Amino acid sequence: MSIDIKKLPLGQRKTYRRQDKFLKVYKETRSKSVSGSYALVPPSTVSKWIREDYLEFRQRYDEADTAFCENLEQSCATDYTIECELAK
Repeated sequence: MSIDIKKLPLGQRKTYRRQDKFLKVYKETRSKSVSGSYALVPPSTVSKWIREDYLEFRQRYDEADTAFCENLEQSCATDYTIECELAK
């Protein structure tokens, strides 16, 4: 299920945007503290969003986590390929 942000009350829209800001950085760093600092969100708030699945945050968080892992795997595979080519 996807949330139509335009139909949310103003306060929830702001929270949803803050969640997106957090997830954008989390997908790149997998660091709650770095992502929270960027989005101006304390770790306790992130934990609450996950626990309560506020604005469907848990699924989006899991997707960002998976994206980070996939990017890391791809990066490692690329690095390994480059190292093998250089060793020839």
